Amino acid sequence: MINYRYLTSKAITAGFILYWMVFWLFNGLDKFLNRSSIGGLTWFGKDRNWQFGVYLENLGISLDHVPAILTFAGLWELVLSVLFLSALNVMLVAGEREQDASDRLYVLALFISALTFIGFSAFDTVVGDRAELLEHSTYMVVIAVSYICMAVENMVKRQRDTGLPAVFAQTAPATKLKLNPVHTARQQDHRAVQTPAE
Repeated sequence: MINYRYLTSKAITAGFILYWMVFWLFNGLDKFLNRSSIGGLTWFGKDRNWQFGVYLENLGISLDHVPAILTFAGLWELVLSVLFLSALNVMLVAGEREQDASDRLYVLALFISALTFIGFSAFDTVVGDRAELLEHSTYMVVIAVSYICMAVENMVKRQRDTGLPAVFAQTAPATKLKLNPVHTARQQDHRAVQTPAE
């Protein structure tokens, strides 16, 4: 059963997870479906065969490698989409009980996405496509914003749940448990000194 109260407290994070899931899903599918007819719909997409044909020609590499490159890139992007889908599934199904697991999956997917865009940017530089380089660099900013929003939401939720300032909410319970035994021992020593000897 979906915990809507918890989901509301993580609405921005859930939105970013959904965004990245759809982003990688459709980019991956585009490597296989562009310029193809799906029932009454034509998936136009971007002609990656021509684009990568130009890249490989400029690099002096045989154009026979284009299908293999696009297949690998498409499968990689679909795997990334599944990672974000897994994070969203844990968030929706397990809710607050598995928040750490959902956040870890989300951060892992963001990290792999960042590595992917770094690889894309390096390739863009080698082939001299500055427009693609700018586009892929912009997505790095979106990844940073996605992570920061998750961190801020977690801090706000922690503050709401504990009633303490967000920066202290995580450490306060542990500190309290650590100091209580010492404080109790000092009180007992103090009482023993004040008790008259019989």
